[in-house]
Order: sequence, then structure tokens, then C-alpha cells
Amino acid sequence: MLSFESEQSLGSTGDSLFLDVRHQILTAHFAPHQLIEADKLAASASVPKSLALAVFQALADHGYLTMQSADRARIVHWTSQQFVDLVEACHGLIGLAIDKCMSRIDEEGLSHLREALDFEFCEPITAEQVEAFQIRWWIFFHTIISTIEVRNFRKMMLTGMPPALRRRVITSLDGAGLRSMLGDMTALIDALAARDIARGRALLDHQFAAFTPMVSAANEGFNTLAREDEVDYLLGSPSFAPLFRQTDADLPCFDRGMREPLSWAAFKALGLGA
Repeated sequence: MLSFESEQSLGSTGDSLFLDVRHQILTAHFAPHQLIEADKLAASASVPKSLALAVFQALADHGYLTMQSADRARIVHWTSQQFVDLVEACHGLIGLAIDKCMSRIDEEGLSHLREALDFEFCEPITAEQVEAFQIRWWIFFHTIISTIEVRNFRKMMLTGMPPALRRRVITSLDGAGLRSMLGDMTALIDALAARDIARGRALLDHQFAAFTPMVSAANEGFNTLAREDEVDYLLGSPSFAPLFRQTDADLPCFDRGMREPLSWAAFKALGLGA
């Protein structure tokens, strides 16, 4: 399996804590650059410190925390330039993955890609649809990376396009942006089947050109909330609104979500439906 220890399940309690903290970060209730300590998180959640440390490591590997020491971290805070650099690195890595996949993907892989995107957005777009698309995006590119069969490349993807960035992207898009992303990914399957590298690259370039302004603006919104103090360890509702959005923002809601599956079988077991 092309995955790493911190991507694996932490058990029901650990996964629940991971998701709670992740949602606090994505909504900026744990503000960018705030300090968070494992022992205080453990105490507030009534879990062993060893489990809190494992959650810390998973969150750091997924891009949500910047570790200061073994048990202290800061909430991720990307400056404008850092964010641009990260998006550009992500663009390059996905392009490389698509190029390598072109000559290696087989009919089973193409079938998995089609099934992963057997989905359409309905009006209004609900938090459940946003999460379903998050998971389908994940397993779509998980299938592409698995086709390449290079473990180090997965590590590069985890670093160069951390889940924190992907969720930042998807939760920053309006309905038109989400549908555009789904459409480009669907067209990419035909490009992969035809071994059409130029078409694959064009679709990728179109998608990045479309979403980069929106997600850059969202990152600036996050940055206005950056703080140097410590987080409030009281975990809030999984459905609270992101603090960086205007109250009248015409964007789909998103909730706490789930841990991403690490295999096709695990994806199927979620039963997300079409």
C-alpha cells in the first residue's frame, strides 16, 4: 500500500479528535499561527497524551500544523508568496503524475477513475455533497498515484500537495468552480485513455487558472485572522461557519468530514452513492 503511518487510522477516538481539530483549523476557529500543545489538547479531549501526539503527527503530515517541537505546534499559516509557491509546486507534481500515468494506467484503473467521478452536484450544494466530492477527488488521484507505484512519489505528493491545501481549495470554490473542477477531471479520464498528454496538461492548466484566484483570496482571508496566542481547546460544533467568510458569501457549506480512504476497497465501503 502506497501510504504512510500517519495516514493510517488512529482508531475511533484518535480519528474523531483528528477530524475535530482539522475542522477547527479549516474554519479558522483555531486561527492561523496560533500555538497548540499536545498535553493541553489531550487534557481537553480526555485522551492519553500519546494519542494526542499521534494526532499531532498526522495533522502535521497532512499540512495542518507546523511542528515547533515534539509536543508543540503552530496552526499552518501560509503567507501570500508561500501560498503561490505551494500552488505552483502542486501544479507541477500533479502534471508529473498525469504524465507518468499516461503510459501505465490500465482498463481497471480507468474504470476506477470513472466510478470515482460517477457523481453530480445538485442544487443547492450541501455540505454532504462537498465532502463526497472531497473523498472522490482524493480516491481519483490516489488511483493515479497508485498506478505510478512509486512510494517516494506519494511522499512528494503528501508534502507538495498536502490534504490541507486540497481541502482549502475545494472549500473555497463556489458552485460553478466545483462543477468546473469535476468537469475537467471527467475529461481527464478520456485524455488518459487516449494517452493524450497534451490534452491532459491543458485540462490541468485550465483548472489551476480557474481556481487559483479564488483560493488565493480565501488564503488572504485566513491571513487576516492570524494570531500569536494559544488556541481555545474547547472543541466547537462540527457545522460552525468559517470565520474568514463574509456572512453573505455564496459558497457551499462544509462540515467536519471524514478520514480519507487509503484503498479502493475502503472507498467502496463508504457507500457514498452517485
